[in-house]
Amino acid sequence: MQARLRFSILTSLRPDVLLIDEGIGTADAAFAHKAQNRLQEFTSSAGVLVLASHGNGLLREQCEIGLWLHQGVIRLIGDLETVLERYGEASAVDEREQNLS
Repeated sequence: MQARLRFSILTSLRPDVLLIDEGIGTADAAFAHKAQNRLQEFTSSAGVLVLASHGNGLLREQCEIGLWLHQGVIRLIGDLETVLERYGEASAVDEREQNLS
């Protein structure tokens, strides 16, 4: 309930930039749908949304540009699909290397 209230207040304030860290993915389906619609309204009214997430579906719904950070260092910035593809490839290599150890 507190997360819903915080989200509603933050998106009603209309800041220039809205930062969300995995915030929508924890909600129930009905609220997540409302939140996605509200974020689309927010970003279409000249707001900037910075969304940190590991949920590719949510990122694809809300973002056009991707930024991949690794230990505080920018690894790649650009088209979202390109960034997601490269991140996925690197994650698969890391996982294989861990399995070999």
